[in-house]
Amino acid sequence: MAFVADCSVTIAWFIAGQANELTEALLDRATTENVHVPFVWRAEFAATLLTLSHNRRIQPRRVPAILDEIERLDLLDDATPPTVRSLMDLARRNALSAYDASYLELALRLRLPLAARDAPLRRAAQRAGILLE
Repeated sequence: MAFVADCSVTIAWFIAGQANELTEALLDRATTENVHVPFVWRAEFAATLLTLSHNRRIQPRRVPAILDEIERLDLLDDATPPTVRSLMDLARRNALSAYDASYLELALRLRLPLAARDAPLRRAAQRAGILLE
């Protein structure tokens, strides 16, 4: 079944210290199932990779291979991003950042399970009746 993945999950696919059984299982599924990401995911993923390579948590020479692999997974970008107003409302109601609200909004709109490691985002998804991966 398709799912929405947040950046904490997708980055764990490439950073051993952040991976766990759940993220590894989700990566296996990502090779055969549709994985949806919101409009902010690309910038958030790139920013995380930059930070990790600047801080030497990953070798900068690994970044091109990570980019090749994430492109091969062919994640599905949100074709119809929400309005700023709807993101603000959702974020405020759930005490989330606008970034996290974008993942919640996409899962709600597509009626898909959400794969996230962030505790506040997971709690908000549960309150909204979204199945968690």
